[in-house]
Amino acid sequence: MMPGMEDISFHTTEAVFDFIDKNIGSDKLVLVIDELPYWADKDEALLSIIQKYIDTTWKDKNLKIILCGSALSFMEKKVLSEKSPLFGRRTDRIIFLG
Repeated sequence: MMPGMEDISFHTTEAVFDFIDKNIGSDKLVLVIDELPYWADKDEALLSIIQKYIDTTWKDKNLKIILCGSALSFMEKKVLSEKSPLFGRRTDRIIFLG
C-alpha cells in the first residue's frame, strides 16, 4: 500500500484508475489486481473500463498490469477469450500448477 492511503476510499472503478493515473509519474509502475473475478462480480463493467484505460489513458505510460484470479474458468472466458474487452492486450500468461 502506498503511504498515506490508509484513509482513502473510492466510490467508482474509474475513481480508482484516475487516482492511479494521477500518481504514476514517470517511474515504472506495476499494478497488480488480485482476485479480479471478485471485483468483476461487483462491477460488471470492470473489464471494459480496464480496456478503456489501457487503450487511452495508460497507453503511453510506463505501466505493467498483472491481472490475477483463482477462478480459472473466469480468467479464461472473461479475460483471455476473443469475446473479452481485454482480448489482444495480453503480453504474457503465467499459469501456476500445483
